[in-house]
Amino acid sequence: MNYDVVIIGAGPSGIAAGHNIINNNLSCCIIDKQVFPRNKLCAGGVTQKTFELLKSLNLGQEFKGENTIVSKGVSIYLKDKYITDIACKGNTYLVDRFEFDEYLVRAYEKKGGKLLENTKIKNIDTENNIITLADNQNIKFKYIIGADGAVGITRSLVDKDIKANGFCLQVDIDKINTNYNSDNMSMYYGVLPYGYGWIFPKKNHLSVGFIGEYDKKIDYKCEFENFLNNIGINCDRSEFKGAFIPFGQYLNKPINKEKNLLLVGDAAGFVDPITGEGIYFAVLSGIKASETIIKAIKNKDINIIDEYIYEIHNITNSIKKGSKLKKVIYNYKKPLFNSMKNKKIGSFMFNDCVYNSNYDILKTLNNKKNCR
Repeated sequence: MNYDVVIIGAGPSGIAAGHNIINNNLSCCIIDKQVFPRNKLCAGGVTQKTFELLKSLNLGQEFKGENTIVSKGVSIYLKDKYITDIACKGNTYLVDRFEFDEYLVRAYEKKGGKLLENTKIKNIDTENNIITLADNQNIKFKYIIGADGAVGITRSLVDKDIKANGFCLQVDIDKINTNYNSDNMSMYYGVLPYGYGWIFPKKNHLSVGFIGEYDKKIDYKCEFENFLNNIGINCDRSEFKGAFIPFGQYLNKPINKEKNLLLVGDAAGFVDPITGEGIYFAVLSGIKASETIIKAIKNKDINIIDEYIYEIHNITNSIKKGSKLKKVIYNYKKPLFNSMKNKKIGSFMFNDCVYNSNYDILKTLNNKKNCR
């Protein structure tokens, strides 16, 4: 089998890239080790800006998940102390990843994109442009997009030493067993050092979790139990699901030395350092990587691949500034979060900064003044 582009990983970053490649009449194969539909550890918050990006890919039928809830606001807590409710300027679609990823994958297949599910990779030879599958079948490619997460095989082909610096735990709780009646999100900052907890409601259950910078000295299961008890939720720790993710740590050059492999999403470390949101940067980087590859193929110039660094500047700049801001927030968390009780301050901090992953505070303030 021969393809212009092979994508490793069928999550939002890989699927976004796949749609864009098929839309530009190039051949594409996506390989994933799991079978769809499949679930994934994720709070499932898809922001309005993410849906606008997805619309640009011409997915066909609109997504209508049976378990999706549209959140129009957020309740902010400092640890378990209530601070304020904030009305969001954009909707957040609280999706079930089981449904959402299935929708994206099947829309890609309907366009004629090739998908290899339940398929493991034995080896990737970027010098000879050959992928060997577990059954010894070979696939030839011009370019690869690595979309297989923070601990996937493709990341090691770019940087063997970098490790995911964040850790999260999550559990899904049947709504019947809780007193949570709101359709809005709840976010509990400070429950971990430089991290936060969340409740994201779905139609039939709650996704409850927390995320923070990884520290091997922390007993995460114990801390998660404490967090759950403090918010009135009881469950067995055997139901906890954990994962390592990048949390403000990204690769400066997510391109391999042969310039035929680009990393996107979690594989490149593109996760918001304050909220842990990864889907927006995943979709955006998938689009940017595919656009760069399409340009390189059409111009028959592999050196165009270097332009990917420029194309993702807004992503990396946001993560860099957000990481610096996070340190300030947690060093002065009590006065800063209490200031959010003021509706204007709270809306600015959440809507203009956090919701839009826009952490250039001075520039954001100036833009708001100019709009008046």
